[in-house]
Amino acid sequence: MKQIKSFLDKLFNSSLDKGEFKQLMKHVGGLRNQKQKDKWLDEMESIDEEQNSKGIPSYSNDYKADFVNRLKAKANREKTLPMTSKVYHKKKGYPWLKVAAVFLLSAVTSLTIYFSNYHGVETPLRVLEAAGGQKLSLVLSDGTKVKLNSESKLTYAREFEGDTREVILEGEAFFEVFRDESQPFIVKTNDITTTVLGTSFNVKAYPDDDAVEVAVLTGKVEVEESRPLAGGQVQKAMLSPNELVSYSFSDRKMTKQSGDISDRIAWKDGRLILEMVTLGEALQDLEKWYGVEIVLENDKMGQCLLKLEIKGESLGTVLSWLQFTLDDFEYEIRDKIFYLKGKGCSAQEN
Repeated sequence: MKQIKSFLDKLFNSSLDKGEFKQLMKHVGGLRNQKQKDKWLDEMESIDEEQNSKGIPSYSNDYKADFVNRLKAKANREKTLPMTSKVYHKKKGYPWLKVAAVFLLSAVTSLTIYFSNYHGVETPLRVLEAAGGQKLSLVLSDGTKVKLNSESKLTYAREFEGDTREVILEGEAFFEVFRDESQPFIVKTNDITTTVLGTSFNVKAYPDDDAVEVAVLTGKVEVEESRPLAGGQVQKAMLSPNELVSYSFSDRKMTKQSGDISDRIAWKDGRLILEMVTLGEALQDLEKWYGVEIVLENDKMGQCLLKLEIKGESLGTVLSWLQFTLDDFEYEIRDKIFYLKGKGCSAQEN
């Protein structure tokens, strides 16, 4: 119990290192009877009571908050085979700790989906999905933090083994990779492989986009095309902070750029920035952001230029803004679909 309390103290104080994090997860996965689980839950409540008595709020640090969000995300969105888990009923304590403990026990002891042809053997992988209008946070077993954007899916190993740490991304995610030079971190998308040792970067690779984009905030990232060109060459790009690369599927062209990437990663902090894009270009982002379907009743409306920064505003509020900036703009909701109407814009007006 002393070791458990030590690990939990470090977890709550953001001082848990990679090795201790792995030990913590393995220990919880080994709990088998009700008395052991009750002791675990009591210890979590005891630490939280100590912190609250000192005036420290439940979400006093980012690591702890990310950890709790990870547990909730696993319970809500992680695709695993069904299992039966017990629910605890205690008269005292802090509600979030009870929920976190149950989620933790379920997450680390549940049966996982098995995929073949991963490192040549069957390896237990997990899938985390964010629905439209939803964003999820996850801490991987190595301590790497991931923020998953709307309509995105991340496939990852419960424990990283071998010479690399590999995940598969469909959609968009921001990674803060725990540095480990002996085990590079690799993000695989359709035709692009992104490799790092320890850094923070954004990958956008939605299936309905015509390109994959990788943007680097800190550190260095190598982006490589998975398939060689006709002559056998492999396209590569090395990125430093405030650099990005875009890979087009149609012509297999890789383009590197430099500049401020803050607009591209603002989504991870709850902001959607649309800087001088057409309404037609913005529709996909707005649909993902709010988890709705939006239809233009006049194609010319798609040519109208927008400049928006959305923080916590509802879609109704955003559409009200557009009523002040676009001529004859109206909208209505039918069967949960947003229909936008208006005379639209021409290229000359823009």
